Amino acid sequence: MRILSSKGESILIGGEAKARIIEGKGEIFGYIYEKGQEITVEEDKSIPLTPVSESLEIEVEFGEGGYLSFIRGDLIPESWRKLGEEICGKEGKMKVMVLGGVDSGKTGLVTFLANFLLQCNKKVAVIDADTGQSSIGPPTLISLGFVNEPITQLSQVELFDAFFVGSTSPSGVFERSIVGVLNLLSKAFSMEADAVIIDTTGWVTDRGRELKLVKILAVKPDYLVLVEKEFGELIHMAKPFLFTDGIHVKNIDSPPMLRARSRETRRDIRKRFFAKYLEKGELVEVPINTVNIRYSYFGSGKPVPQSEITEMGLNPQNIYIEVGLDQLIIYSSDSIDPSILESLKEIYGAEPKVISKEEIENTLVCLKDKNEKFLGLGIIKDFKIENRSFLIYTRCKIDDIKSIEVGHIKVNEEGEEVGWVQPWHI
Repeated sequence: MRILSSKGESILIGGEAKARIIEGKGEIFGYIYEKGQEITVEEDKSIPLTPVSESLEIEVEFGEGGYLSFIRGDLIPESWRKLGEEICGKEGKMKVMVLGGVDSGKTGLVTFLANFLLQCNKKVAVIDADTGQSSIGPPTLISLGFVNEPITQLSQVELFDAFFVGSTSPSGVFERSIVGVLNLLSKAFSMEADAVIIDTTGWVTDRGRELKLVKILAVKPDYLVLVEKEFGELIHMAKPFLFTDGIHVKNIDSPPMLRARSRETRRDIRKRFFAKYLEKGELVEVPINTVNIRYSYFGSGKPVPQSEITEMGLNPQNIYIEVGLDQLIIYSSDSIDPSILESLKEIYGAEPKVISKEEIENTLVCLKDKNEKFLGLGIIKDFKIENRSFLIYTRCKIDDIKSIEVGHIKVNEEGEEVGWVQPWHI
């Protein structure tokens, strides 16, 4: 269908949808689109198209869930433009951290700033630290990408590298959430980025206050940007830094016409992302003595020889025992008599931790290469006792895998979340 709009009347296009400029010019998140250019809007996303010519004609094709709304005025708040102009006028390396509640428009602002700074001839990097509703990389990771051309959605930024947090929520993994941002910030500047924009989760209350506060102290952003639906709603995030030299605190308006996403919608978005990174995977067998293993007790201790297991009256084909400083790992395909566990505790002086296939199966893992660069995701399907190997479903090549990092969530091959697990559960 063809749509005609005039200056002063914006168009909100929701996905799935495709649009093409027929006549005139229109702005999307700080970038001007002209005649002939096409725009794709992903499912559950929306973009604001504002005419900058006297009239604008577009052709739109809608997919499932696609929609279009007319709104009087500009969908980009004036405070966004002023912020972009101010940052553009600064010299030297810049760190911009964006905070806001759930569905506050943080990602839209990050997209706008990326486009705006790109047009100021700055090399722009984005760190996507929203591990639950990530745009650049898959959920459970903090992702880094470089904005090399104008974008309408943050998901168009190509993933450069990522740091595995292992959970879709930062709760319980504060340290990883902070270290991950610092790690990728260092990489961005080593790649000669002029400006790094950091998108964050919408958790700004309760213990989320502490996470954000400590992250700000660690990053020391030049600009701390608070995206607010009502002025002053994030004052609790601003007050600890109002008198800190070098940190410019900016209160920025949320955009109009925001659409809240339900818990089910957020889960569906994560499913699509997981499925994308697991698509066309294969089962690979990775011996635990050939890779680094993190956030797991497996591989950190000394395996008990099969001869000793036989002397205990156990079948070494059905049980694997590993002794560590603080843990006695037992993986068994059979049930184990409690008296045997007591004997093992006395022999090795450590509390037994018995792990079954059910506990391991479908655990999400992050796979990295020898340079600690993100390769992809995988799912542990089993532990092969005879070869002391993890059986992992992934599309990563086995020869490239040098590190396995264990997550706190279970996912199947279709990307569906099928359970949560405690940190260091295996």
